[in-house]
Parts: sequence; structure tokens; C-alpha cells
Amino acid sequence: MTIANSVLFVDAGYLLAGSGDVLFGTTSRVEITCNYPSLIQAIKTRVAEHSRGLRLLRTYWYDGARSGVPTPDHRLIESIPYVKVRLGRVTPSGQQKGIETMMVRDLLTLARERAVARAYLLTGDEELCEAVRAAQDMGVQVVLMALVEGERTGRSHELVRETDELIELDEEFLRPHFQRRELPNRGALEDLDEDAIRDAAREFVDRWIEVASRRELDELLAAEPRIPRDIDVQLIESAEETLGSLRDLQDAKIRLRDHFWAAVKEKVE
Repeated sequence: MTIANSVLFVDAGYLLAGSGDVLFGTTSRVEITCNYPSLIQAIKTRVAEHSRGLRLLRTYWYDGARSGVPTPDHRLIESIPYVKVRLGRVTPSGQQKGIETMMVRDLLTLARERAVARAYLLTGDEELCEAVRAAQDMGVQVVLMALVEGERTGRSHELVRETDELIELDEEFLRPHFQRRELPNRGALEDLDEDAIRDAAREFVDRWIEVASRRELDELLAAEPRIPRDIDVQLIESAEETLGSLRDLQDAKIRLRDHFWAAVKEKVE
């Protein structure tokens, strides 16, 4: 029986850090914004053009999450049809753990079950070489999708040698889907004006409500004035992307939470 499926594996850490490096000279994810639906669609289109009629079975999106809690961005991505989000851990130092293990497991499971004829790997992880060889031994073609090399990020040349073919994603491909976020230069609490805190809260609420179910919204409203811990963690992390670290700024966090509730009520009225 001929297998007419392909599959796409995306290492989000590699993709986002590498895109930031290529486009803006930064590998910090908090300094860039991404239009995830348009980016994922563009990658899937490139795969469809290359695969010459193979049906794309699914896209797997691998990323890290603090305490394993999905962010609003993760929730948005997993709402895209035929996209499966796999979350690893993020250590206190910001390192991602478990991504490689999940990618290897999914690749070898699909190869073993003869579910796909070709796998597209968007990653720079050299540790996947052995899994690539194993999948090839089971009859799966493996194509590497890699970004053009930036000043601080690049592809694994060993992985390039092991895979069957290389597709390069260049600056022209990446640019429509990313923007540079300008972070404030501040050193004290008084530099945080009320408008900036309110805007940070509203931006988070807009993203959260867009992907929340009615049940999740009802549970949130029932918990007022307490913000459930997983949402509160996401709120703080989201705000820090534009405000900078709030680690020792308890008053700013209180004001942020007040604006959070105000924005939620505006949305549900």
C-alpha cells in the first residue's frame, strides 16, 4: 500500500530565535512579535509545493512552557486545524527541556506505523541525527527545513548531511510574519506610567479571550477578585514582554491585575 502522507515538525525555539537573529539581530523572543497563523500557513504552503501531491497529515509545533502551562500564543496555535502543540519545560534560566525527546518519539512512531512517506523537520538540533537515520531505515524520506544562518544562529551541518534534502527559508520568506517589539528603557517603578500597564493588561486579555472557551471565561469570572494562578503567571509574563521585569515591583503587579479585571469586564459587557 502506497503511503501518501507527509508530516511537518516545527521546533518553535529554533524558528523564532533564528528568525529574530536573521531579521533583527536578536535571539530574544520578547523582542519580536509573530503572526503565527500566517507563518504556519506559509510553511505549510512551502511543504505542499515541495511534496508534489502528498497530503499533509499534521503539523507538530514543539515549544517550551513554564510549569507546562500553555500561553495564549500556544492556545491560538493549537486552535489552527491539523496543528498539534507539544509543550516541553522551561527552566528558571530560560532553557527548554524535553523538545528533542518529543520530536524523536513522534517521528519514530509515525515511521514505525508507516503513517507517512516523508517528514519535514524545521529544526537545527543536531541531536536528531540518529532519529533521522532510524526513520530513513524504515522507509521515510526526511527533508530538513532550515533558516539562513544569522550571526548567532545556524543550522546543524551534520543534520544537513543526514537528511535527504534541504529547504532553506530566507529573509524574504520570514519578513512578512514578524515585527520588532521595542522594549522600554527604564530603571525604576516611577518610569512605569499607568497607560503602559493598562495597555499591557488589555493586550493580554484580548489574546486570552480570543482562544478561551465559554466555560473558561465563566470560571474566571466566578473566581473574581482572585486570578487563577496559571492565568496570573501568563499575565505577568506577557506584561514583562513590554514593560520589562516586574519581579520586585509588587505595586505594579497589583495595578496590572486591576487593569486585567477592568479589561475582562469591558469584553464581556
